[in-house]
Amino acid sequence: MDERNQILDKNSFENQVMPQNMSSQQNMVGPYQEFAKQEKFRAVKDYYRKNPFTVIITLVALILSILFLTIGFFRTLLIIILVGIGFIYGQFKDRKPWAYMLIRQLFR
Repeated sequence: MDERNQILDKNSFENQVMPQNMSSQQNMVGPYQEFAKQEKFRAVKDYYRKNPFTVIITLVALILSILFLTIGFFRTLLIIILVGIGFIYGQFKDRKPWAYMLIRQLFR
């Protein structure tokens, strides 16, 4: 009986000291975890600033590979063509048709 009372006393002490939704490990590690998250985010931001095209092209390749695997090659190709047409049309409406001029020069 004494052991059970000691366990109950220990549990009631933890409940009084810490909020119900936090364990003792979360309470001690919390600030350090937040600092680690900020450092990781800062490292990713620095890498993006140094290598923007690598990050962008890698993300585009990831999205395309997921599309290829899920909806197939020709449907993905159709999406790419329609997005390209929309991009060119949007540039034309913005009166900055550099992509349109590039395509026009390619097919001369």
